[in-house]
Amino acid sequence: MEIEFRYTQPRDVDTLYDFFEAYDAEPAESSNNFYFGWEIETIQRDAVEYYQTNWLGAFDEDKIIGICWIGESEDEVGRNGRPALIQSDVYVLPDRRGKGVGTNLVKEALALAKEEYGDRDVHITLLDDDLIPFYERLDFIFEAAGLGFLYC
Repeated sequence: MEIEFRYTQPRDVDTLYDFFEAYDAEPAESSNNFYFGWEIETIQRDAVEYYQTNWLGAFDEDKIIGICWIGESEDEVGRNGRPALIQSDVYVLPDRRGKGVGTNLVKEALALAKEEYGDRDVHITLLDDDLIPFYERLDFIFEAAGLGFLYC
């Protein structure tokens, strides 16, 4: 099966809810799980206002198997003086990990962000330094523990 990468839409609210429910059933990998346990009404509201511009979904048929957030920072500036992009919150369902979903999700998010925003530095803050090798394979540079940069 081919995985489709696209921004989530309001029509995806049921699969988003199912994704968060399935993910929440597993041990949390970070303390940044702010949507897990929320009611479907909250996810529905946010799907209209927020998801469709910043959350990139990895879809297997019509089911979300991973999500990634990327967007323009309000207060971080890149080396070129332009607002930096922030990449964060990559989640892949446990049974789909280790199969390239997360890697391809981040690569696609970076490509779409480049189309939308142009060449911008990308910043990331990791809550778990065990993820540093994952991001280093994607050309992020870590100048301090947990603080990574992808320079464009």
